[in-house]
Amino acid sequence: MSIFNFRAKRAPSRRIAALVCLLALRVSAADTTPPDGPVARLGSHRFEHSGRLTGLAFTPDGTELFATGMDEACFWEVATGEKQRVLAKTSLMCGALAQDGQTAALAHNSSLIEVFDTVTGERRGQLTGARDRSFALTLSPDGRRAASGDGRDVILWDVQAGKELRRWQPSGEWVDALKFSPDGRRLAMATAGTNGQVRIENLDSDGAPMELAGGIGFEPWLVFSPDGKNVAGSCDVPFHGGHRSYLRIWDAATGQMTHDVPGSFNAGVFSADGKWLVAAGLGEVAVYDPATGQVLHQLPANQQHIWAVALTADGKTLATAQDQRIRLWNTGTWQEINAGSGHDEPVLAVAVAPDGRTIATGGLDGRLILWDWPEARERKRIEGIGGGYGVQQLAFSPDSGTVGAAAWINFGDTFFLFDAATGAPVSRFGKEHQGHALAFMAGGKEVVTGQMDGALGVWEAASGKWLRSVGHHKGSIDSVTPAPDGKTAWWAGEYQGLGLRDLVTGEDLRVLSGGSHHSEACLKVSPDGDWLEVGGRVWDVKTGDVIAQGRDSLAATAISPDGRLLATAAGGGVEFLEMLTRQKIHRLNTGEVKAMAFSPDGTVLVTAAYTEALAWDLTGRLHDGRLPATGLSRTEMESCWQTLAGNDAWAAHQAAWSLAAGGAAAVAFLGEHLHPAADPEPAQVAKLRGEFTDPDYDVRKHAACELLDLGLEVSPGEREALRRPGRNYTSAPLPPDQAGGMPVPLGPIPELLPLPDRVRASRAVMALEHSLAPSAETLLATLADGVADAPMTREARSALARVRQRH
Repeated sequence: MSIFNFRAKRAPSRRIAALVCLLALRVSAADTTPPDGPVARLGSHRFEHSGRLTGLAFTPDGTELFATGMDEACFWEVATGEKQRVLAKTSLMCGALAQDGQTAALAHNSSLIEVFDTVTGERRGQLTGARDRSFALTLSPDGRRAASGDGRDVILWDVQAGKELRRWQPSGEWVDALKFSPDGRRLAMATAGTNGQVRIENLDSDGAPMELAGGIGFEPWLVFSPDGKNVAGSCDVPFHGGHRSYLRIWDAATGQMTHDVPGSFNAGVFSADGKWLVAAGLGEVAVYDPATGQVLHQLPANQQHIWAVALTADGKTLATAQDQRIRLWNTGTWQEINAGSGHDEPVLAVAVAPDGRTIATGGLDGRLILWDWPEARERKRIEGIGGGYGVQQLAFSPDSGTVGAAAWINFGDTFFLFDAATGAPVSRFGKEHQGHALAFMAGGKEVVTGQMDGALGVWEAASGKWLRSVGHHKGSIDSVTPAPDGKTAWWAGEYQGLGLRDLVTGEDLRVLSGGSHHSEACLKVSPDGDWLEVGGRVWDVKTGDVIAQGRDSLAATAISPDGRLLATAAGGGVEFLEMLTRQKIHRLNTGEVKAMAFSPDGTVLVTAAYTEALAWDLTGRLHDGRLPATGLSRTEMESCWQTLAGNDAWAAHQAAWSLAAGGAAAVAFLGEHLHPAADPEPAQVAKLRGEFTDPDYDVRKHAACELLDLGLEVSPGEREALRRPGRNYTSAPLPPDQAGGMPVPLGPIPELLPLPDRVRASRAVMALEHSLAPSAETLLATLADGVADAPMTREARSALARVRQRH
């Protein structure tokens, strides 16, 4: 039997949210992933609940665990860590499992309490009559009676009949915990607040309850010893104008306190013989001797709350509920059972090495893990990085040989560099010049950091030696991205700071307004430097204009290696914005994401939310983590060519990946359709410029888009014509000052997006950039020799440079 107790209104706040512990293997058919799910998991994914866990209980034979949380109540198979029967999938407050394991009760986030047959999963009945939602719920050992606490009332129920047997109104502001004694004849209850109390009611008589000494304040749990002689629980009692938390043990016969141990605990359970007591709370699971109050064992510390604990009937296995994850411990050795690989706490940072062979993940557990890709196998685990904030940022050197971590710690080193192959330490620094952000300079011999004093710091990577301070900003700099030439770096910081800084003179060469108010915002710059993103906003670097605005300034983002896609975490998934068309073209239902990174070839997106890291195939064609060569018929290539110009942008990207995998035949096919940009015919240009006097607005806008697709500028006068709304002006030529005697209002210049032929050519260049055939580079070089100002020429040159850099 177990008590599950959750109070959302008093859940502790955390500075950082979370990312998932996954199995280091390919996703198998047995995994519960969506059809378009991840192609690989990095870490162990056993016992991952759908939301925060609030209670645990083993079945009598120890083969299953009953778990309840905010959003779900279900059974887990202990041997495999797989989810079994789900009793409820809705907003829950608390739950209880009878000692025989055949009856469960669940209190919803309403006055409803439901009773279930745990063998069949069917609902037996419900308990009605509570005035409000129940913060505490317990079942008697035989499962025949239940007790619930709805605000200030405690109600005793006949479970089979579904009727109320008795009601109490103990002092205090709300009922916090309830527990039946092992013989089912007594009920311990705790209420919170200044008048709170802990007391024991004798259910066989109407006599006065026994009040337990000193039991006032916040009481999240109560538990009887197996012989019923002791009661343990926790208190948060007033102390000199504040509060102090204790673990307390009482004599259940006299109500006297026998032990008072300082500490904040959320759950506890006695061993079957009563010789030890497990108490768990924030980052701590301790085993106490209830006779002396002394600590017998201590489990490894962590940075998360433990909300529930449970023991098997033989006392050999302990289960702990760590946020969304269940962990099992051998009570003989106090070692974790089948710990698996990966992180124990939320993953906060992800990076993929430039050579595509290593993925790094960093977590709140202060752990940095290096994974082999595409094997998805844990290569090296590095422990103890930073302080309580965990590993917040990761970066690889250009040669993939070194991985750097930014991990904030008060009065200590903030930056850590490791050999990416072996995990051996290279250097650590930042104690004297603390900062938040880290990036490698071109060549990898120097590291640039964002400093708390508003400067950029330059360090020697191999030794961690401080070289110089560059420039100044009035607030902390929280993100930095060096330019490929190593001479400048974009930075983002507090007070909406965003600029491009000369790394020699310290002068800010460009300053863009409205960066971000939030220190968590992370700057991303497109590969060709044409646009950048920070705090949910996207800027055109050339004009300084904001060209896209996200909904969440704290959302994780990533830019694809070819600069075509901006991936943004949104609403429990990842949304993709195609920068060419400024359209949201696809969504992955990944769950909450706190960090993400593209692979260097753009085929994979690695996302991290709770304690997992997942690899997603963006091509629809990967095999063993790589894009395989595929033969395409002429008909298939023609179909892909038509799709490239279609309105379904995600289908167009999939078509581009198909052509990329098509080898030399696909390159030859694209060579038939793509030609270097030539100087536009003067007559064509004159015709387009003349259309700016057309009374039809759509004609004017189309002419502007055609000019831009040819690589020509739209003049100020032509832009003025675009500001005049309306589709059918009767007065001509444009621009008229009056229309029907009324002033014609001027609107903003419309967003001028490329036309279908231009879009198709651009996506075809994408296919060539990612093609597996050597002839693709030759065709890109031919296209790069076109007219310099033509968009396709610029794209081909950028793609060719990236291809040669990869080679």
